[in-house]
Amino acid sequence: MSRRPTATILKLIQGDTNTARHRDDAPKIATPPVVPPGCVLSPDERAMWDWLLENIAVPGVHGAGDGAAFVLVARLWARKQSVDEKIAGQGLVMKSPKGKPEVSPNARLSRDLNDQLRLALADIGGTPGGRYKLSGPRGSGAAGEATSWDEID
Repeated sequence: MSRRPTATILKLIQGDTNTARHRDDAPKIATPPVVPPGCVLSPDERAMWDWLLENIAVPGVHGAGDGAAFVLVARLWARKQSVDEKIAGQGLVMKSPKGKPEVSPNARLSRDLNDQLRLALADIGGTPGGRYKLSGPRGSGAAGEATSWDEID
């Protein structure tokens, strides 16, 4: 019987720097995210979609199957912009039916959309924390350069 192959991550932890013995774990994805079938984007959503593909999508990390996550971000962003435009025109405070000032429902909606957008952007790597999650254990440094796995005993 032959020995079972050792996982690349275990080789890295053990200090094996011979890259010829390391498996190429990078995803083999050549296509950018694609809008899922049946999904129609408004002009504002399409503009955001194009921006995401140009500035956020990472070749080899994001693939055609990530389209739904990118659509979610594009939709949330377009909705947030629409709500923020209403806030700019109407203000954050409105008169209640009883005549007292109260916070506009649009302000609450904007806050909720902002929270959802923050999470959705992190999921696709559109925030610093999200990009950190997408990076692999080897980093992008040259051979012999310290990585996040060097501190593991």
